[in-house]
Amino acid sequence: MISFSDYYPFGSIMPGRGNNPDSYRYGFNGMEEDNSLKGPGNSYDFGARMYDSRLGRWMSVDPLDNAYPYSTPYSGIGNNPISFIDSDGEKISGFWEYRNNHQVKLLIMELEKYTGLKLEITRNGLKYSENSGATAFSPSMRKDLMKYIDDTNKDVKFSLTSKNGCFYKEDVVEGRAVSIIYFNFEYIKKMQDNVRGKYLDKRTVGAALTFMHELGHWFIPENEDLVRVPDQNPNLMSSVQGKQIPIDNTYRKELDKSLNKSSRKKFGERQHYYILLKNGNKVVAMNFETKRALETGNFSDLKLSQISFFYMPDESKNADNQKIYEIDEKTLPNNADLKVILGSEKQKK
Repeated sequence: MISFSDYYPFGSIMPGRGNNPDSYRYGFNGMEEDNSLKGPGNSYDFGARMYDSRLGRWMSVDPLDNAYPYSTPYSGIGNNPISFIDSDGEKISGFWEYRNNHQVKLLIMELEKYTGLKLEITRNGLKYSENSGATAFSPSMRKDLMKYIDDTNKDVKFSLTSKNGCFYKEDVVEGRAVSIIYFNFEYIKKMQDNVRGKYLDKRTVGAALTFMHELGHWFIPENEDLVRVPDQNPNLMSSVQGKQIPIDNTYRKELDKSLNKSSRKKFGERQHYYILLKNGNKVVAMNFETKRALETGNFSDLKLSQISFFYMPDESKNADNQKIYEIDEKTLPNNADLKVILGSEKQKK
């Protein structure tokens, strides 16, 4: 053992409760110490900002301060290091801190609608209770969400992020497994804007289903989750499948039966994790017909009414690659432009 220390909640070292040689530079939460100005263990580099463990305050303004209009941009770990985690000085992980965020409120309302549960954001995380008279439009989602919340061996936390995408990250805090669900609502909006198909319901990539998808990943062993399958077409770089997809599709089927029973709009069924095309576009087919056309490169038999897919946005591309072409009767005569739309051919000038 190189070093050990006991800390007060905000990160100050307890006197006489550790052994830290000068050669070891890391301390509270594994962060690098900066002892040159304030002495040993009083200043830490979290990446996005410097932290003063004596004050429990950051030394600069929160880069995501617009997400926390109800809190000072200097407060360390949301003023509650027991309930929250701040792994990089940019964002706090914990539902309570986002209880007044409008988009989080909409996420909770959508989860309540689909599950029939009454959900509450508490200081100890997300809690549920029975909501008398409410219908569970997706009984499977209701069952799974209750299971995730009730799991005593795992702790689920929530964080907004400015990074491109929604994802989860595992950590261990005080011997307890913690999963942080990182959410970017702007990314979800872009996915919904990139839904293609006149009969595909945009809610299929909405906040609630995205949240359940990321939460479900944590309960599937990593070595069983994502599997790459061999390319079936030279235009394809890879096709990725995962165990969470059938679970998500069960939710979609139940929501279709209850919410879209009399509508031609459907949540669809995700056919794979994604197909990565050579131009860098990640395309997700939401029915078998579109998946088959993607894998074979034969779009001649794909009817306009059968088109059902969405793009996974990638902000690393330039503006030209970001262009998404609308599919309708005028821009897709005889499906001639579909190969261009899906990136399997260069656009004709």
